Amino acid sequence: MNKLKLKRATICISFCLGLLFSAPLSAKEYKYLGFETGGCQKCHKKQHESWVETPMANAYYTLEPGEKVEEKKKAGLDPKKDYTTDPECLKCHATGYGKPGGFVNMDKTEELHGVTCEACHGPGSGYQAEAIKGTDESAEKHKLSTAVAAGLLFPVKEEHCTNCHNDDHKHNAKLDPKYKFDFKERLEKEKKKGSKDEGNHKHYVLEFDHGPIIDSFFQDDLKKKEALKKKSSGK
Repeated sequence: MNKLKLKRATICISFCLGLLFSAPLSAKEYKYLGFETGGCQKCHKKQHESWVETPMANAYYTLEPGEKVEEKKKAGLDPKKDYTTDPECLKCHATGYGKPGGFVNMDKTEELHGVTCEACHGPGSGYQAEAIKGTDESAEKHKLSTAVAAGLLFPVKEEHCTNCHNDDHKHNAKLDPKYKFDFKERLEKEKKKGSKDEGNHKHYVLEFDHGPIIDSFFQDDLKKKEALKKKSSGK
């Protein structure tokens, strides 16, 4: 190779490497905020009040010594052992463990213990600002698609839940039928009944218009709400 060709090749390689390392990441990396900092409960008070009573909200505490003794024995775990620092357990019993802004420990990230809003709906650093742009009834200010584009996971997909609710988990349906997880059945129970033993929180019809995805999710509830509205107005 002569000097001219070598020089051209060097310039070409340098240019390509420059593009490679200066190019922005194709996927945005959002960080976890926590249920206090993120402020989910400011707009979703009923959901928050329902969630705090659920097993998901208190999942972290089951890792403490002396908690869920029989369940741990059945799974071959030592009920006297403290599992609150066990990486394998924290993946499913805390929010965002091992991820940017995720749970570290109770001293540093207490508001991310347990299975919080962001565990199911994604880290909120992107969509939190989009979701609370305004407090009026403008659909534009509460547009769900805008929040989804900024990282919100809604509707929650089955594969997101089965990251933890699966047969590879120590507490699975093979060990005890009570751990059987049927996504469609669970979602329907959560939406219709909202019992503290049935999921993460009760789903309520939202106050403001968030667009067609929300409308379809709450279709039956919205029909009832509209019927009651007509009845009260005498129409």
